[in-house]
Amino acid sequence: LKSKHHLTDAQIQAMRDGGLTYPQMAMASRLSEKSGKTVDDILKMRNDENMGWGKIAKELGISPKEIGQSVAALRHEIHMDRKIAKAERQETRRAEKAAKKAERMGKKNH
Repeated sequence: LKSKHHLTDAQIQAMRDGGLTYPQMAMASRLSEKSGKTVDDILKMRNDENMGWGKIAKELGISPKEIGQSVAALRHEIHMDRKIAKAERQETRRAEKAAKKAERMGKKNH
């Protein structure tokens, strides 16, 4: 989220403190990128003016489809990150198991 959407740690923390989910952060960021407005401007529209994401998009002349795509891309990225992390954990467990087996075999041979 940080690198893909060019958000600072402070922006992410402020959005989290404001109760935004990661998909909502992606929407705010995408709207900011496409409109030239700041993320803070987008959040003001959302919070101060009680506008929905679709209405904000339309107000800025952006297709609501754009924000849907940003959420879908984020979900895909999260899914892939989880798959990679799971594969890494499995590989670590396999390596540990193989090391223990080799250790047991080494002790048997002595």
